[in-house]
Amino acid sequence: MAKIIKNALANFLVICLIFLMITVWIFSGWPQIWQKPSIPPEIQEVFAATEVKKPTTSTLDLGTAFTNPGNAYDLPDTGGDESTNADQYNAVTSIYRWHTWATKGQTSYTATVLKVKWDTSGGFTDDHFAIEATKDGTNWNLVLVADGVHNETTIQTAQVSLDTDQDLTQVQVRVNFVKVGGGDKDSLYIYDIWTEGTYTPPTLSITAPENVQMPDYTLGGAGYSERNFEDVSGLVRVDANVGFTVTVSSTALTSTNNTIPASDVKLKTDQIVSTNPTKIVSCTGFTPTEPTADEYALDTAKNVVTATLGTGGTCDIYPTIRV
Repeated sequence: MAKIIKNALANFLVICLIFLMITVWIFSGWPQIWQKPSIPPEIQEVFAATEVKKPTTSTLDLGTAFTNPGNAYDLPDTGGDESTNADQYNAVTSIYRWHTWATKGQTSYTATVLKVKWDTSGGFTDDHFAIEATKDGTNWNLVLVADGVHNETTIQTAQVSLDTDQDLTQVQVRVNFVKVGGGDKDSLYIYDIWTEGTYTPPTLSITAPENVQMPDYTLGGAGYSERNFEDVSGLVRVDANVGFTVTVSSTALTSTNNTIPASDVKLKTDQIVSTNPTKIVSCTGFTPTEPTADEYALDTAKNVVTATLGTGGTCDIYPTIRV
């Protein structure tokens, strides 16, 4: 019995010794895990955007016109405006159209939707109407509001999908109003008519050159490796004719004996656009900005420079990466 206990104790001590050796090795800092990580290409960020366009004029084809029909498109860059409306009161049987859409600012859309905001004063009993649209200028087969007696007194948003890359010159919207008997002496309000075209902004990214070695450092030195890519072919040129945001992000850095998580890869800034670290130069068409002086972990994308809608321009950027 004593021999069995002695052997079990010996085995336990061996296991404890092995565990202690592994623990010491893990926390000893050897082998050095930060030496010469290579920089892979940064992740390119792509953002979908929406362009609002509206009709620019309207026409009475039959019956009673709307009062202030331009209120249905009076804020050309804002879809869904409810601050004003076009009013058709006590109409006879009528057809009223909005048409001649503003020109696209984008080359092409990946989706196009037509929307109308409307309501009534709530007193219709017999008179009825429909809100219809055409995407080819001829066939009025798109129904935004089905023909019927409507008494909605809260603002409604009706919508219908158009062609993916719709030709806006062919889009029209009309109200087809039918008076029954003596009429209801009520109002139909059209607040806004607009299209939303979804598009992909110009592809903008910051890319560090592949397989560039970071400078070495020792545990007794600075404690980090830093590289500004102004001295290599790592220049990124931004070019766009609409608003955009340039971002930089990173995958993990790897080498033969370690993996550095993206949270340890930093974008270094000084909030001065013309100097390192992260140098923004040669900007035309807009005034660039740079993030506050700091180190930004690149496990998520970080905005580097932003141009608001319609400013556009070009800009050359050299990122500074620190690990």
